[in-house]
Amino acid sequence: MLLLHFDGRRWREHPAPEVTWGSKDDGRFPSLVATGPRDVWIFAATAALAAHHWDGERWSQIPLPDVDYNPGERASATALAPDDVWVVVGDHAAHWDGRAWTVMHLPAWAVSVSAAAPDQVWAVGGTGQPLAQGVSDSQAATMRWDGRSWQLIPAPEDRTPSKEINSQGQPDGSIPTIRLTRVVAHGPGNVWAIGTRSMFDYEDGSRSTTITMHWDGTAWSWVPGSAYVSASGSDDQTGAVVMGRRSFDMADDPDWYVGNYEFQVPIFVLTHQPPRVTPKQDKHLTFTFVTDGVESAIAAANVAAQNKIVQVLGADVIQQVLRAGLVDELHVAVMPVLLGAGLRLFDSPGLENITLDKTGVYEIGAMTEIRFRISR
Repeated sequence: MLLLHFDGRRWREHPAPEVTWGSKDDGRFPSLVATGPRDVWIFAATAALAAHHWDGERWSQIPLPDVDYNPGERASATALAPDDVWVVVGDHAAHWDGRAWTVMHLPAWAVSVSAAAPDQVWAVGGTGQPLAQGVSDSQAATMRWDGRSWQLIPAPEDRTPSKEINSQGQPDGSIPTIRLTRVVAHGPGNVWAIGTRSMFDYEDGSRSTTITMHWDGTAWSWVPGSAYVSASGSDDQTGAVVMGRRSFDMADDPDWYVGNYEFQVPIFVLTHQPPRVTPKQDKHLTFTFVTDGVESAIAAANVAAQNKIVQVLGADVIQQVLRAGLVDELHVAVMPVLLGAGLRLFDSPGLENITLDKTGVYEIGAMTEIRFRISR
């Protein structure tokens, strides 16, 4: 194991406990949590669940009670204080009170845990048991420790039947598998969870998209349009993408888009000169290079989207669709990075008369997204 420590100026290699794992354990990388320089924990779920503690001078292995878990399950940990540490694996949670571990049964299977307070500990995963080769049928599971017990908190479900045509020529009808993979608790009314929505595809196998949920203190809800990262799939709300040639050329290899780009949907590229070689395409992601203006690109994208959302990307194209009055909503994502150069997003004549109505502000990690409706 390689362990790095940041001392305020630079990263240095730090002594690590003896933890080894094979290639089959790659999906169960050790979980690292700390409350201070003399209280660091590493939990590893390989052949057995192990806990290693750094006291400021040396690592020591802290014995854990026997916890049943199966291949494919991984450990996750969170720490509020040296005497308030949680680790979850499978359908079990263990709590360290500074002297001993207490093991508890969870109402569902967990893969991530986060705490905002001693009575605000959240674990997320799925209602179905994970399997070594993947996951079983599952919907999202969110669980909360209220200081006395673990409770299963209702989360949004997606039981939309698949319209994929099976070998008998009939709609497959299978239900999506939803599994949450990470939770971050900021407070009693601000908890975020991300995960995947997987559907079977007769041509490509399983297709997965990233989903996000938010807890506002009373209920969980989907965060609309939150699939910024996709694994061989597309945001179910997005039906087509319109982008400029500059955005298209950001990929070193245009064949990369299939299976890797965040939106696996028809893409319409505004350009004066189409490429000589058409990039790789499949039944989900196709390319159309539009040379007769933004209105034509938006019209074609709306047809391809089949009543779903058309995403418009790239500063120049965004300016064009705003001036042409073709925009319904504007989403501005802000990251805490100063570039010092680049194309200004709204530096274009004709935009000063557009009226924006703010509809929401979302924080996802370091990113802040502000959403506006265009008033007409």
